[in-house]
Amino acid sequence: NHFLPSYGATGGNCPGHLKSMLCNYFAYFPVKEGKVVRGRAQEIYFAEFDGIQDRTVYMQVVGE
Repeated sequence: NHFLPSYGATGGNCPGHLKSMLCNYFAYFPVKEGKVVRGRAQEIYFAEFDGIQDRTVYMQVVGE
């Protein structure tokens, strides 16, 4: 862990970054008639690997 001037805090979140790389940080879901299309056993989760923080989550809908 060392102080990161650009971050303004001690950088000690290596495990969080590695988990994020393994799980990816974005996803695409098809939408049909205003509803997300997914399989019966599929669920959508939001995982926070960097500790409890205030976050803004963005969703972008692209298509016809």
